[in-house]
Amino acid sequence: MINRVIEEIERRCGVIFDEDKIKIELEMRNLAPEELLNSEKKLESFMEDILIKETYFFREKGHLEVLKDYIYFDILEKRSRVKIWSAGCSTGEEPYSISIMLGSRCNYECRILASDISRVALEQAREAVYTKSSLRALKEKEIQLYFEKIAGNRFKLRNRYRRVEFFRHNILEPVPRSNGRFDVIFVRNVLMYFSERAKKIAIANLKNALYDDGYIILGVSEYLIGVENGLYPEEIKGVTVFRKHRVEKVAEAPASESEKLEEDVEEKIKAVDEEEDVKTLILTALRHLKDGSIRNAIYNLEKAREINDRIYFIHYQLAQLYEEIGDNTKFFNECMRINDMLERRVPLSPIDREFNIRYNVLRNFVNEAMEGMKWVLS
Repeated sequence: MINRVIEEIERRCGVIFDEDKIKIELEMRNLAPEELLNSEKKLESFMEDILIKETYFFREKGHLEVLKDYIYFDILEKRSRVKIWSAGCSTGEEPYSISIMLGSRCNYECRILASDISRVALEQAREAVYTKSSLRALKEKEIQLYFEKIAGNRFKLRNRYRRVEFFRHNILEPVPRSNGRFDVIFVRNVLMYFSERAKKIAIANLKNALYDDGYIILGVSEYLIGVENGLYPEEIKGVTVFRKHRVEKVAEAPASESEKLEEDVEEKIKAVDEEEDVKTLILTALRHLKDGSIRNAIYNLEKAREINDRIYFIHYQLAQLYEEIGDNTKFFNECMRINDMLERRVPLSPIDREFNIRYNVLRNFVNEAMEGMKWVLS
């Protein structure tokens, strides 16, 4: 009976939960599996509760900066208005971050739509009231600029940044024709929880809703390995986006020696700064682990991963922590990322060497994880 509940959730939402998690969630609510299967209302309420809605403003900010500095103007050269869709927007932090980033342009040159499967999440998004947790990536002066503090230590987004149209939608279903096509689709940190079957359906729907020259933006930790998707990655300013057609790069005129030297110096300074930031976050995470605070350790490691996604130690450590808290989906994603990096022969970073990470340790870890996952799935 538990398996039937899991299958029904996967059919409706694309997300596969392990049996133990569903058992625990049912016990916490004093529900029997047959109650969910025989009641549409109870099943929908149950799915609302267990679907992950955790997000925050300016998450993975690099995507937003590439949108503002490059993609936005690329689209405006072809069309008079940029149309953006935030799919799986949860409680609204992502589309509102886009609105804030694009600022006054949303008055006349940009239209932002956002959707989610959860009615509760959409209600919260329309209210645009948040706790400090959702603002954790913002500086105090930014909070004061974008939000109005209200009772209960909550923060309400100012009206000029609330130019977002919300609608309920499941990305396993085609986008309503009334919404037309989009120039940019954000679907970050959504597909990573989907089954392979659901990913294929969702990507097909997203592609159909995208202009031929449009952009799809996934989360930094999401990969489409093994999924037949017909999307092509393109790197813009260090950020990977996806297109429906492969874009051939035009050869640029050779830079002068002085320009090359200046660029090299800037890149080296940036690399040093990033490495120091990553190292600080890792050390902070390890201190939290020593104090027994796994959640805080995960938070700092995830921040480090956002800065540099090519450090084995971060993925290796996160995989172990996700496994410890019982998040099998995130555990498996980190293992897949390590495996992908190994197959592409990504070199060990200085940080990896400092923490004594070796290729043989990583390979053994991934092989054991894959075997364990096969056993769980069987």
